[in-house]
Amino acid sequence: MTSKRIRTASKFLAPSLQVVDSHFSIGFWELIFRAESLPVHRNQLPTVVIKNHICADHIMVTIDDTSKAVHAAPSIPWSRANALQRMDGDEKLLLEILQIFLQEYPKQIAQMDRGLAELKPDLLEQAAHSLKGELGFLGVPEIEHLARQLEEIGRRRQLTAAVDVLASLKEQLSGFVEIIRNDVGAEP
Repeated sequence: MTSKRIRTASKFLAPSLQVVDSHFSIGFWELIFRAESLPVHRNQLPTVVIKNHICADHIMVTIDDTSKAVHAAPSIPWSRANALQRMDGDEKLLLEILQIFLQEYPKQIAQMDRGLAELKPDLLEQAAHSLKGELGFLGVPEIEHLARQLEEIGRRRQLTAAVDVLASLKEQLSGFVEIIRNDVGAEP
């Protein structure tokens, strides 16, 4: 079952990195090599990614002999009505907050990327904290949860765990941003 998942994922991620822990069995390591993935221990991931300019789309995370590709189709249930209710029905305020969000979130993503690239967990934590608050205020708990995870990862100074979460956050945010751009009539 695991080898099938790896082969399936490797079609989308070739050539891919397989992020692993050292406690896996020899048989599992063989499956990784058969899938033409390159195993990288989680502690070495930031160095390998930075040194080789690897995109997050080419990384597969493996935990307890199960694998999942970093990318998944985003599904963002956002209710404009709920967001408007949070603003006490103030349409103008909602549009203003959405426009501010559209201006600010790229800066926060850039700061998180910089935190990973420069191995500075404080940058990751600060940007994720800000983004988490904004997403919570706008009523997007699915994406807010990812920002919360990144904030905690930065706080614990475990940057290796941030790569796949940040990739998921970016993907989910892109779907949400598309929704709100349509809502406010902003240019992409």
